[in-house]
Amino acid sequence: MKKFLFTVMTALLGVMPFSSSGRTPDYAPSSDFSAPGSTSDHTDYNAPHVIHSKTIQDFSVRFEFHEARAVRSRSGLFVPVYSGIPQGSFSLNIKRMGEQAFFNAKCHGSRDTFDVQEYLPSVVLDELQRLIDEHEIARLNGYCKWNSALGHGFDLKVLYASGETIAAGAEGGYAVMPYRYWSEIWFIDFMMSISEKYRFGLVHKKDFSGPLRAFVAEAPYSSGIDGGSFADGAYKFELFYYGMEENSEGRIRVVFRDASGTAVRAEVSASQEDFALLAELLRKEGTMQLDGYQYSGFMPEQCEVDFRIEADFISGDRIFARAAGPATVMPAEHWNVLPLMEFFRNRLKRGNASFSPLATEK
Repeated sequence: MKKFLFTVMTALLGVMPFSSSGRTPDYAPSSDFSAPGSTSDHTDYNAPHVIHSKTIQDFSVRFEFHEARAVRSRSGLFVPVYSGIPQGSFSLNIKRMGEQAFFNAKCHGSRDTFDVQEYLPSVVLDELQRLIDEHEIARLNGYCKWNSALGHGFDLKVLYASGETIAAGAEGGYAVMPYRYWSEIWFIDFMMSISEKYRFGLVHKKDFSGPLRAFVAEAPYSSGIDGGSFADGAYKFELFYYGMEENSEGRIRVVFRDASGTAVRAEVSASQEDFALLAELLRKEGTMQLDGYQYSGFMPEQCEVDFRIEADFISGDRIFARAAGPATVMPAEHWNVLPLMEFFRNRLKRGNASFSPLATEK
């Protein structure tokens, strides 16, 4: 029976038995790793959880990552947004080759797929060891659980110069995953940090650090909900260059539409400073966190509000968010219309355009 279980663990981990897991295993369940569930536990609880060597010779990890960042809407629904973190099947392999290390990182299954192979300084393995020490990953050594569910799993193998090893894995549903000493995001962050440090691409990281090139936002405003003293209705805010070139004339425009459908428009020229200041305001308000927010699919008679943000930055990157339907489709986080309204009101006043058709002046 012990021989059978050891064979199962070896098959699940995809490795030959290492010296660190070659002891007689104790298969008593342990709450130290995962929540109880209908899983088969083939963990070697006698495997060493302290690795003395700090010199990694060969490292490999495979895992699935499908967690999306989300923003809460006024309805209480969490709407997925763009996080900048790929989703799909990941693998990372790093092998020491003298003073170099062969680095192979892959992700398949999302829009941000990559397959990168690079020869890097061997110190990347020292950085990886610091991650292992920081999160006590060696305590997972010998971990092996599986069930018939789908969607989760990992396979971790580390070989040290001393011959010591870390071997752990799981396959199945959420119940097989360890709740301590493991997080997929640790390894994703490691891949991203290495790619930035050594200047090779994994995924495109959006750059919202500079000024805007164009901006448009449509949003409802209600003094009872949003506060302030503006007139209730639908607003459209625009900041743009004619010809979409920075050396052409810039314009600021606000269009207000009341409940009866009557529209009023105000427009003045804009300076390059306006494009930089509005970008600073968006960063301050955390508007970038709404990138990718989309909440719609309602019948026409249910569409009370139309919400849209499109912000194009000088870097070439953009923010896009859109919602249409009942008032509850509006984001409840990272959105405050008042600073935007004040910004545009002040710019219009500076250009001697009255904001009073759009708001109650004090």
